[in-house]
Amino acid sequence: MKRHTRLPELLAPAGSEGALLAAIAGGADAVYLGVAEGASNARTLAKNFDRDQLSRLIPLAHAHGVKIYVTLNTLTYDREIGELVSLAEFLYEAGADAVIVADLGLAHEIRTHVPRLPLHA
Repeated sequence: MKRHTRLPELLAPAGSEGALLAAIAGGADAVYLGVAEGASNARTLAKNFDRDQLSRLIPLAHAHGVKIYVTLNTLTYDREIGELVSLAEFLYEAGADAVIVADLGLAHEIRTHVPRLPLHA
């Protein structure tokens, strides 16, 4: 019986557009990155991406077979939930493959409002 071995996903960080392009050129299967607005991710030392860049770069990554995972991985205050759910809606519409979350309350709200957006922990 022949066994099919699935290779692990090569996941690269991208803190800037240049790093994202390098990850694509280097053969990454997927890239994780942060969004510049708010303090929604733990990638505070990275330049991160704005909505216009994501609208342009997600389709480019997909054209090269690269998935995009967006980090929303900080603990969230109740007053931030609405803004982050709105951001998750944008990310889904822009074609992000998943969001990486750490806050269970935020995960619940994203699942409720954007049920087709995959969540990673």
